Order: sequence, then C-alpha cells, then structure tokens
Amino acid sequence: MFRIIILFTLFPIISMGQHFDVTRRKGGTYFFSQYFDQYNRPLHGTFANIEDSVVVTRSFDYGILTKETRDKNGFSSHLYLRENPQSPVASYRIWHNPKQLNEFWQFTLDKNNHIRIEISVFQENGFPLIHQNFYPLTATEHITYHGIPEKEEKIDPLGYTNTWLPIGVYEEWNEKGFLTLRKEYQDTVINVEEQQRRKGKYIENYADGSVKILGQYDEYGHPIDNWLSFHENGKIAKTITYEYPNSYYLIERMVEFNDNTIKIHEIILDGNGGGYETRWNDNGKLSYERKIRNYNWDNKTSWEKWYYENGLLQRYVNIDHPKDTAESKYYSNGSEWYIHLEKENVSYQTEYYFNHKKKWEMIQYRNEQRGEYTEWTDQGDTIKKENRWINDRHIQEFEKGEIKRKYTRNQNGINGDFFERIQDGWIVHPYNNGIRTIETLPIAISYPDADEEFKKIILPYLEENTLNHPIKHQKELNNKDKSFMVAHFNRFKVLLNAHELKIEGLQISMGRGEQWTIFEIKTFIGSPIHIVFYDNDYYEFLNRTSDWLAIPTWQEGASFKWN
Repeated sequence: MFRIIILFTLFPIISMGQHFDVTRRKGGTYFFSQYFDQYNRPLHGTFANIEDSVVVTRSFDYGILTKETRDKNGFSSHLYLRENPQSPVASYRIWHNPKQLNEFWQFTLDKNNHIRIEISVFQENGFPLIHQNFYPLTATEHITYHGIPEKEEKIDPLGYTNTWLPIGVYEEWNEKGFLTLRKEYQDTVINVEEQQRRKGKYIENYADGSVKILGQYDEYGHPIDNWLSFHENGKIAKTITYEYPNSYYLIERMVEFNDNTIKIHEIILDGNGGGYETRWNDNGKLSYERKIRNYNWDNKTSWEKWYYENGLLQRYVNIDHPKDTAESKYYSNGSEWYIHLEKENVSYQTEYYFNHKKKWEMIQYRNEQRGEYTEWTDQGDTIKKENRWINDRHIQEFEKGEIKRKYTRNQNGINGDFFERIQDGWIVHPYNNGIRTIETLPIAISYPDADEEFKKIILPYLEENTLNHPIKHQKELNNKDKSFMVAHFNRFKVLLNAHELKIEGLQISMGRGEQWTIFEIKTFIGSPIHIVFYDNDYYEFLNRTSDWLAIPTWQEGASFKWN
C-alpha cells in the first residue's frame, strides 16, 4: 500500500517540477531542489507562466523555491509556502474545489534538524482518506540504507535524496469515514525491507468500522503475541500465536474458524524441527492432515493424509527422502485403488479395480532407462503388455488370453512390422515412423443403387453440388460386405462428431477390401487422406497413425473445429 500511495501523491508533483524546468534543476526532492536560469544562474524573484491552461506563479530566493501557486478562473488549486529560504520548514496544499482540501503536506525539522514529511489526503466529502509520515534519506543515509551512493544530480542543496522511508503511524479510511487500516513503522534508518521496519499495533477494519485484523509487531518487525482476525459477524475467524524462545527459534500456532465458530484449520510450526497441519470441513469432520519437517529451513512435508466424508482414508503420501516416496489412494469403502512407490532407482505404480484385482501395473528402472507395463480386465485377463526402452515401446495386445497384435511404437508412432492374428495365422503390416508402407488402392463401391446410397450418407457432410468425384463400378459386393461398409461409415460419422470435426467441400470415396473398408478423402491442397476401418473394430490412418489433424480443409476459413 505504501508504494501505491507514494506513486499516487508524489508523481504529479515531481512531474510538475520537471515540466517547469527539468534541465536546470538539481536535487532529488522537488521542493528543496535548486533552480537555475538558461545562463546557469540561480533563479531569483517571481516568475509566472501558463501550464495546461493554468497560471503557475513561482517565487525563488537565489534558486530556492519559496512559494508556488496555481490559479485558474480565480481559483487557487495549489499552494506551497516556505517559511524562509534558509529553512526547509514548509507546507503544501492541494484543493478539490475552493471549499474542499484534497492534500495537505507538512515539512518540518526534528530535534536533529532532519526533515520529516507528513501527508494527509482527503476525500471529496471531506473525510480523511490517508495519513502517512516519511523520512527522506540524506546522501549519507542513502548509502547506509542501499549500500551505494546516490547520483550527485539527485541530491538537493540540503543533501536530501528522493528515497523516502515510511515512519510512524500509517492510516487509511473508507468513504464513510471509518478507519480501515492502521500500522506503525520504526522511526529509524535501517537497511531492511519495509515489512521488517514495522512495529507496534496493526489494526485493519471492515467498511463499517468493525475490527477485521488486530495484532502487534516488535521492534524488529516480527509479529508477536496473539493476532486475531474476525468475521464480519464479529465472531473470531483466525487466531495466530507467535513465540520466540530465542532469535533463531519460532513457535507459531494458527487456528481458523468458520462463521459458526467450528474449527476448520490448524497449523503448529516449530522452528526447532517441524510442525503439523490439520483441516476439517464445515461440519467439523477431519479432511486433511500433514506432518511438516525442517520448517525453519524448507517447510517440506514428511507425510500427508486426505479423508472422505465418512472418515475413511482417501489418499496417503509419505515423503521421507526425495528418492524414497510412498503414495496410496483408496476407494470410499477403504480398499486401495492406487499405489505408487519411489525407491532409489525404481518406480512402482499399480492401480486396482473396485474388486481388488489389478487394473494396470508399471515398473520403471531409471538407471537402465527401461520399464514394464501390464494391463488387465476386471476379471484378471491380460489386455496389454509393454516393454519400454528409452523411447521405444514393444507392445503386445491380448484378446481372450491370446496375443492379438504385437508391434513397436516410438514418439513418431508405430515403427517396424505390425503383426495381427487372423484365425491361426498372422497378417503383417509394415510401418515406418507411423506411416503404413503399402500400395493398396481403394476398391470402389459396386452394387445395385450404390451411387444413390453413397450420396445419401455422404451428402449431409458436404456442401451442395460438391460431390463431383464419380464412383467407379469395379466388382459386385455381397450382402456381408455391403453391411460392413454401411456400419463402417456410421462409425466414421460417430468419430467425426466425437472430434467435433466438420468437413466441407471435400471429395470422399470409399471402398471395400478383405475384412476392411477404406475411406479416401481428397482436398484441393495436400495429399489424399486414407482411413481404414477393420471388421474387428480396429481403425487407423495410413498417413499418420491415429491423427485426425491429418484431415485438412480445402479453403481458409472453412468450418473446422478441433478440441
């Protein structure tokens, strides 16, 4: 909040001074800088000019500004007065209108003859908005605070810089005049962050003036004793207790309550070794807990537990070492459905069905860069086995206890021979980085009323008069092939809808092969796309395995949506 206020109140004033004569001003604090004319002589006397339709009058005493006013239509909106040129004691006022003061600045000297700046900002209704105090750093103090000297041109004739430290009381009010924030800063120059310069009482209120947060800082900026937060209904929302047995040891306890005074969150942090965190739901039932280790250094978790509404364990994670982790997840009836173990060089993961049988299991050997993966049905039958080596996966797929397909896959897709069992033999499909290397061409449709049947099922996906790719009659199909072709096209439509893919202006043909149906999709750009649907419900792209994005649209702006 401090930085926002500084930018809001200071920036217009600095801009005003810079607009006046930035090239011939020396010093970091606008009011106490020294000004020179074009011949590098200190300005002396009274000068008036027009800035943004406002008459600005300034009086100088050998380079030092002693008075400044801004007048428009007889209304003075700004007034700066310096008591005498040799003293920095001064005042500055800004008005909303002739009857309402907007800002009031006071520049005074303390007992050590050091400038103090007090700023009060008011709302248009006359209520206070902000009250704050600042301590401008001298060139010497700037070195103490920042560790580096300030540039000479940013040091004013009195030796002050533009670095202002908040000191004393800071207060904020809302538009109804209720105090919403009060905090206090140390009145010393120490090289620490703003939050470490805090001290004394801290008060934050709601819009109606009721207390929201109440606490206190010690002389080192540390929160101490009991901090209280309240709900808007006046009930306690949070309590935090701070204890410092010594300068390196902190005991902190935080308890949160809902607006019905039910405890929902508690943290106990012990700087000597760790701590605990516990959460409850709004009905007071345990929902989460964890043990914290090495709080004073890294706030790492040793173990965590999550709970269902019925009180049974939902998830458990135990982290004793970065390379030695255990995680378990449970169904709502208490049985495990997932286990994850991390050892030095091995990772084990297993998922279970609700009937306690394994769903899948994966083992990874990090040093050897290999792994094993197995998947089962809920009846215990094997579905898939994989042996993984770096980026390659050697896959076996099972049906009814027998290997149905076996192939190798890498990041580019299937690579090498794809074996598929047909009755007592195997069909081999060669692949090269996901692209099937075959020369099979579509067999066109040929049976009574084939053209009309094809148009009827294709036309809903095409614009009118775009089906200009004729169908060639090459051979007669039997009833089985006809039924598979219709079924496969229906599957094709379902997949289009599932991928929210709409195709317009394309040439599409379909043909029947031995135990499969092929679709050829042509566009006016790019190569034809081929999709094969097998009678055993397996399907693939010949161009790119399982890649629906291989289907382009023929014109820019055509309807094409991909999720």
